[in-house]
Amino acid sequence: MKEIRKVVVHEAVIEEILGYIEENNLQPGDKLPPERELVKLLKVSRSTIREVLRTLEMNHVIKVKHGSGIFIASLDGVLLSQYSSSKDHKESFKLLKQIAQSRLMLETFCAVEIAKTITPEQVHMLYEHEKHENTLLTKDESELDYSIIPGLALERLISSFLGNPLLNDFHKEIAGAWQKYFQNINAMPLPPAVRHEHHLEIIKAIESGSDNRIRKAIKAHLSGTISIIDKILSND
Repeated sequence: MKEIRKVVVHEAVIEEILGYIEENNLQPGDKLPPERELVKLLKVSRSTIREVLRTLEMNHVIKVKHGSGIFIASLDGVLLSQYSSSKDHKESFKLLKQIAQSRLMLETFCAVEIAKTITPEQVHMLYEHEKHENTLLTKDESELDYSIIPGLALERLISSFLGNPLLNDFHKEIAGAWQKYFQNINAMPLPPAVRHEHHLEIIKAIESGSDNRIRKAIKAHLSGTISIIDKILSND
């Protein structure tokens, strides 16, 4: 079985589900709440819940029986230990939150500003860049290029259009810290499909020239990661 790549939001949701199992003293054979209830309980998207359930099922923690429900398959300590958050891990999340907040401010400003002057050629460049990067991210696992996970190449391309070297250098530092953190823990903040969807909406928002749409798109891209980090830190 291929190793499943970590995704920060998904790792946190998995911890919440495992906490639910422990708090309710569920045992193998017991039933978990259905997808819709998990979405409400954990305040995440249905696609996130489905990815999490697939991860748990592939690791033999749960068994999804279509038409019947979600059942506990195993509570093997070795399988579950990989999802526990250590003190050092939570300290790292504090730094990550600061980086995410910096990204939110910088990338929103750059996108709003570039929307005022962006050319059709630059818009085309953004779409082509995202198409190429998404192709790399969605290759067969054995061919995946981990060097771009989870780089901020698209975001930096957008900010580069402003032609401000100081902003470019600042964004480069933020991107380097973001990428280094995730590579160190072999993790991704979002699954490739969700990442691609968010990036396309950001490009469309810039193309539309609407400040509100741009702010909303970038906030949607980063707020999920920030809120999950807050949830992890609140349990410290």
